[in-house]
Amino acid sequence: VIPDNDDNNIEIDGHTFINRFGRVTKPKKRRSRRDILVEMLTEYAPNLNDIHWQNAKVLNQQWTAGTMASPMNDDKTADRRSWTPTSLFRRRNDKSDPLYLLMRAWRKGHISNYDYLLRLNAISGRSFHDPGNYPIMPWVLSNFVSSSVPDLSDERNYRDLSKPMGALDPQRLHKFLDKYASLCSVDYAIPPFMFGSHYSNTGGVVLHYLVRTRPFAGLHRQLQGGQFDIPDRLFRSVSQTWDICSRTSATEVKELTPEWFSDASFLKNEYDFNLGTSVDGATISDVLLPPWADNDPAKFIEVMRNSLESDYCSANLSSWIDLIFGYKQRGPEAEKANNVFYHLSYYDSEDLDKIEDKTLRTEIELHIADFGNCPSQLFFKAHPSKKSESLVSQSKGELRMMAGGSSSQKEGSISTPRRILLTHDS
Repeated sequence: VIPDNDDNNIEIDGHTFINRFGRVTKPKKRRSRRDILVEMLTEYAPNLNDIHWQNAKVLNQQWTAGTMASPMNDDKTADRRSWTPTSLFRRRNDKSDPLYLLMRAWRKGHISNYDYLLRLNAISGRSFHDPGNYPIMPWVLSNFVSSSVPDLSDERNYRDLSKPMGALDPQRLHKFLDKYASLCSVDYAIPPFMFGSHYSNTGGVVLHYLVRTRPFAGLHRQLQGGQFDIPDRLFRSVSQTWDICSRTSATEVKELTPEWFSDASFLKNEYDFNLGTSVDGATISDVLLPPWADNDPAKFIEVMRNSLESDYCSANLSSWIDLIFGYKQRGPEAEKANNVFYHLSYYDSEDLDKIEDKTLRTEIELHIADFGNCPSQLFFKAHPSKKSESLVSQSKGELRMMAGGSSSQKEGSISTPRRILLTHDS
């Protein structure tokens, strides 16, 4: 049937159309709710910047064609690189950039080191809701054996924040570099790497540290086939864990989670889980704390938080940020800093979207979930240090825990990541 009216097509079976020439055509694609909303915003609020609502693919096409100015720079001659909303914080160089304003507030001492790191984690895609992308915090102290609280004005009690965990011990680093050199010397499909494990992953870090809390205890058991892991592999001692991650283990390079500086509950077996007995006959229950903590989890958290806010950490934290979120995270600078991990650790959502083979993509996603991945890179040059005038004087004892309170207060008074979640992970 050929219609007489050129403007009308005939619908067949509700799926296809026949035009006036008798040719079958496909129906027009329905507009999404997003497209309708963007159209309404453009019509009724012409001065509103609706760039975050626009489709990234369309923006790239318009930008490449020269019909739209760079969303990151008003200069039309700027380098036309691909752009997506997730790169907002990474490619703006003007002083209105939210990341720049955040960094400036930290440098002036308006926000604490703890809060600054939480915000960087959130911007880079880390979330308390996702064990596979859990927020990352640094080991700061290195003294977990003394009987008295470490002197926080003495640099010898701190970890070298300019080096990754795998590079803290020279002898262990030498072995990692030998492996890296051997991988570089052979024609291998997999890019060479120094560390086969990662500083943050689901089973080896997040569920390992938080095995005594819910819901992580249940997730840990699911990962281990319905029961807890072998007792001697569970997190049982702070000093032992530090030694393993910094010196003795041939693979472990774990960093910490926010709970180490804010929530003492992960150190106690409050739910009386049956964690088993070690080979030396000791029952695994609460985490063994350093002697200077006097078996008081609240005191341990306070000292850890004070060390994070200390003068030494404030002056050197930018070096650690360079390794985790900055220009030493990948590429030649990462190699110079001995900070090269397995290549799949650097995959992000944009890289995964380019994989057309569904089976291969699933395998890579499972590998990343098991072995960990790096956060999104936020800084592409050296992160500036905190301004000296904003540092507190730890030697004079003026440093107090930023969350408020001391070890004599009840544990509920300490700000936990769950409470901070609404502010930093919205």
